[in-house]
Amino acid sequence: MMEKMLKAACVGVGFALVSAILLSLVVTSLLYFEVAGIVLMQKVMYVSFVMISFVVAFIASRIVRVRGLLVGLSVASVFIVFGLLYHMIGVEQSIGASFLIRSLVSLVVCLAGSVIGVNTVKS
Repeated sequence: MMEKMLKAACVGVGFALVSAILLSLVVTSLLYFEVAGIVLMQKVMYVSFVMISFVVAFIASRIVRVRGLLVGLSVASVFIVFGLLYHMIGVEQSIGASFLIRSLVSLVVCLAGSVIGVNTVKS
């Protein structure tokens, strides 16, 4: 069980890093060539974050194949901790209601992704 959790963590982190790098390239290109504005890119980045967290939870739970809620909770907690570090470093100055709402959305999306991932595994 521990080996599966470690493999799921490695695959999830790898997918999240590759997705974040590709997303940053796309967003930077669109902003550089003035195809889209900053407000639109902020919304695209948030939607992408939600989709990435869903896919990471889905993939991790398919690898582990049991305890979907636990996997989803662990993936969501990692994303929330990264969000806290993002705020603590000083990129965004205050932790307000928007951070709490985004954390709650991340939790729900990760739980849904992990439950769906566990339930789609063929026995």
